[in-house]
Amino acid sequence: MYKFFARIVLFAFLLSFVSSPASAADAEAIVVDVDMTDATKVSGSTLTNTAVGKLGNLTIFNGLTSSSDGFFFNNSASYLTGNLGTTTDMKKVVIEMNLKLVDTGIVDNASGAMILGFGTNSSSYVPYNIYHHSNFIGFNTFNSELYGITVPDMTSFHQYKFVMFRGSESYTLQEIWLDGVQQSLAYKTAGALSGTSEINGNRKFTTSGGYSNGDFTVMRHPLGPSWFSRGYMKNLKITTTTVVSAPTNSVAPSITGTKSVGQTLTSSTGTWSGTPTSYAYQWKRADTSSGSYTDISGANTSTYVLTSDDVSKFIKVGVIATNAAGSSSQTLSTATTAISAVAPSAPVINSITAGNAQLSVNFTASSNGGSAITNYKYSIDGSTYTAFSPAVTTSPLVITGLTNDTTYPVTIKAVNSINDSSASNSISGTPTIAVPPTDSGDSSSSPTITATAKPITKIKVKKPVNKIVTNPFDEPEVSSNNTEEIVPEINPEIALPKTNLIDVNPVDRALNAVYWMFFVLAVMMLLIGVSYRDRFYGLVRRRKDD
Repeated sequence: MYKFFARIVLFAFLLSFVSSPASAADAEAIVVDVDMTDATKVSGSTLTNTAVGKLGNLTIFNGLTSSSDGFFFNNSASYLTGNLGTTTDMKKVVIEMNLKLVDTGIVDNASGAMILGFGTNSSSYVPYNIYHHSNFIGFNTFNSELYGITVPDMTSFHQYKFVMFRGSESYTLQEIWLDGVQQSLAYKTAGALSGTSEINGNRKFTTSGGYSNGDFTVMRHPLGPSWFSRGYMKNLKITTTTVVSAPTNSVAPSITGTKSVGQTLTSSTGTWSGTPTSYAYQWKRADTSSGSYTDISGANTSTYVLTSDDVSKFIKVGVIATNAAGSSSQTLSTATTAISAVAPSAPVINSITAGNAQLSVNFTASSNGGSAITNYKYSIDGSTYTAFSPAVTTSPLVITGLTNDTTYPVTIKAVNSINDSSASNSISGTPTIAVPPTDSGDSSSSPTITATAKPITKIKVKKPVNKIVTNPFDEPEVSSNNTEEIVPEINPEIALPKTNLIDVNPVDRALNAVYWMFFVLAVMMLLIGVSYRDRFYGLVRRRKDD
């Protein structure tokens, strides 16, 4: 049983990681990266910042110049200022510099010298900085306390890295690295420093004065020139880590644009916390302003073109903001007024077919503007339009009552309940009477004329026919005096080739058949006789002998 419950607990534990969306994340950015040995990066009072996440360049005070040793800071007027971005949500700042100090930090001011301070003036600073005092460098809280390391020497450049945190626990997290090696930190209490225990609650960079804009000062105190540092600096790099939560909305998105079919609506993003990096949009419609809104398929960009489906509907847009920590919930805009229909858009004439006193107009309809097209109008002079009666709503449109062989420039308009559309393109047509094509000598294109002959009425004049048959294989000879003449009836409409007909009466046909039959029998008897003549003669001899 205990194994069963153990599995349940394990499953719930794993599910909590899978199903819980990220609500916060750390965003790291290099905001300052300057090279003080490159003269091309210096232009007047500007030092070029090459960091990808920069807020701007650095400003040079008192004509610092570039050399192989970088900038030489040697008086109270020579310093730099810059900006690392809003510090409100920062949890860590890493400051790296290639630095050679040339004094103990108390030559000009017994209170010490400032290496880097947050803020640029007395109205905006933080009592937390990188300080140099009695040959000791580290973190200071404006209370004569210094937490850090001993400066290794004043003859060479060293790469320093200071890791600074914010929050109540920050005093246990600071780090100092020297030439790539993390150092063990300690309090500096000897000499002029009076503090024996640091005020831990002040060891952070966002604690007083409402400081949040990210301004900083290099090699001088934000409060005045007396706390300046002496030394050479070749480069400076600052990296920030910000706690980023999923965006939350403070001002809903809004919609602008004309609320009618064919017009484009545009959505604003609204106002969000968490510095969103992207936005997602979804347009919605409803039957009433306070009704149930449903998503419009495919409408998921910051703009939306109204269609006939939106007529008399109300429109909203939902926006989701996303950053490194995750995505917000969807925030809806207020509803638009009801979307109105408009006049149709202009149709397009494709072709015109001419007929007898008429033209047939083939066209393609365009958008109806959100209201059904009820009729079309035509013009044959470019200005006056006549509605079709009865109404016609499909192609083609037939314009009648025209004059043949006259050319007309034709345009048309679509009509709906709102108004007429603008005019279509113009195409000219010329009504005409169709003429059958003539024979051009090309047999492949010549028409075929089929004539049907009427029956010929024959007038028969019968006379006795005297036939002389001398040989059954010859055709009967007909005496010209006894010929039965066939006189055709002449039809003046159709002239047919002359046909001479000889009508042999049925009796003659029967006699001819008898003649042929006797002829065939005679031939057969002859053949039989020839074949059996010996038997025949032998039989005749026996009878004689008897």
